[in-house]
Amino acid sequence: MRIQTHTLILQAATLLSAILIAILPACTPAIRSPVPIPIEDSPAQADTFPTHSGAFYFNLLAAQMSINSGDWTNARSLYHDALEQAPGSPYILLQLSHLALIMREPAKAEEYCRLALENDPHFFDARRFMAGLLVSRDQTEKAIAEYRLLLAERPGDEETLATLAKLYAKNKQPEKALGIINELLAAHPKSATAFFYRGNIYADQGNTAKAEEAYLKSIALDPAYLPARINLAGLYETAGDLTLAIKIYTDVAETVPNNQLVRSKLAYLYIKTGNLNAAHAHYQYLLDTAPQFNEEIALKIGLIHFEQANFADAEILFKGIIEKNPANQHAQYYLGLVLEKMHKSDEAVRAFQAVTPDSNLFTQARIQLAFIYSQNGKAQEALQILQEIIELKPDEASTYHALAVVYAENEDYQAAIAALQNAIKHDSAEEDLLLYLGHLYEKANMFDESIATMREVLAINNKNADALNFIGYLYADRGIRLREARSLIKKARAIKPDDGYILDSLGWVYFKMERYKKALEHLEQAYRLVPDDPTIAEHLGDVLLRLNETKQALELYRRALEIKPEKKAVQQKIYTIEQGL
Repeated sequence: MRIQTHTLILQAATLLSAILIAILPACTPAIRSPVPIPIEDSPAQADTFPTHSGAFYFNLLAAQMSINSGDWTNARSLYHDALEQAPGSPYILLQLSHLALIMREPAKAEEYCRLALENDPHFFDARRFMAGLLVSRDQTEKAIAEYRLLLAERPGDEETLATLAKLYAKNKQPEKALGIINELLAAHPKSATAFFYRGNIYADQGNTAKAEEAYLKSIALDPAYLPARINLAGLYETAGDLTLAIKIYTDVAETVPNNQLVRSKLAYLYIKTGNLNAAHAHYQYLLDTAPQFNEEIALKIGLIHFEQANFADAEILFKGIIEKNPANQHAQYYLGLVLEKMHKSDEAVRAFQAVTPDSNLFTQARIQLAFIYSQNGKAQEALQILQEIIELKPDEASTYHALAVVYAENEDYQAAIAALQNAIKHDSAEEDLLLYLGHLYEKANMFDESIATMREVLAINNKNADALNFIGYLYADRGIRLREARSLIKKARAIKPDDGYILDSLGWVYFKMERYKKALEHLEQAYRLVPDDPTIAEHLGDVLLRLNETKQALELYRRALEIKPEKKAVQQKIYTIEQGL
């Protein structure tokens, strides 16, 4: 019975499909960088500034020039000089608040801003900045209070209402959020922003229909408003309509080609839908247009090459990443996988050895290293590596699984069974582990245990095609319970209609039932699908021999022996036929 080899290689597409790119909330009120605020915005300052000396204005100008050149410490000093010339100036205090935030001193920024508001409670820009500060520091309730004060200053202000609605939604108060949106629409009935945020609120509530309606209204009011189009695409993606999501993202990408979020989303969705060429094109665009080499994007392109079996290009790309950053553990690990596929064992060993113990890929790298040693006849070295990993991480099911694979490769099936039983102790619900255990029992000639284990798999998942096929094949091969065997294999085929091994099993059960023409039909299909499997070739030869197609049977037996020369039963069949010719 054939089960695909358990190499525990983390497949690239699996990793890529795990990379989800969150749709970032658009129109988030930004914390403004330090730029001069017009004096007229602060009524309290309008009459006092003209009375100051030229030195005062020189300090303001010099401070702004220092900011522009990145000398923030000098800018702060100059603002403090100006503050001595205009004590309590809300304008200068706000500039100091901006500067403190850029210098990553949010508490200091809040302190300066509060002083500005104490000296001028109606200073709109200072209060708006304070509200933004509180949002950035995740103080939602305080931020809401500040935005309420802003609305008292400027009723109907579109930006303030939109931000307040978003904050209520974030604070799990959707009804208040919708109330603010209605207030916004009363003041600005054609606000694309308002309908956009309404869509976000409905989307958060899981009301897809109303969210779609709101996003479409936002787009109708302002076709160039990208946040609504992006979030509408995200809505369709969540609903499972990936084709429509891709169409909208593509339209956005054509409008704004350098939008990294949209390009990344498109690449991810193309991977999810199996269009790796299209995904590659978008990642390549991102890589080519990035201001500097982007390791993460390059890694994703390398993984796509890996999935497409384009190992030479993957090797070049992973080596390029490592040349720029030898500490990139993911590049080292995937380079090892690529080199292993290219049969460059010595280089693969060096790549896996370069993965350090502090990496989350260390265990997998050591497992792959053990597999290389085992496949190159160094079983003891392989087992030693795996035992060392077990000592470091005794609860890792994958290491016991790997240990079982190495023992099985060296035909020590009892040791393999013991290792796999340890793996199952740490991950008892894993179907694949039980499936492999059933396979090992069969290899160890423990028929009853093999069947019982496969039935355990079916108790977990009654649509596990491999387990259904396995039991059916074992019954058929022994010529027992043939009707049940056929039923089980047909169930497996319904789940995997184009699986050559399942078709072989079905052909074999018909062979055992002496329905040779029916067996021939399925075995020929199986051989077309899997022409390099010696057992399928042998089975097809057997049925052709029963149908008196001796020459064709001989060709199939020779093909089986070419694939696996040590098959003594096939050697005997060839000898018998040749003796009779």
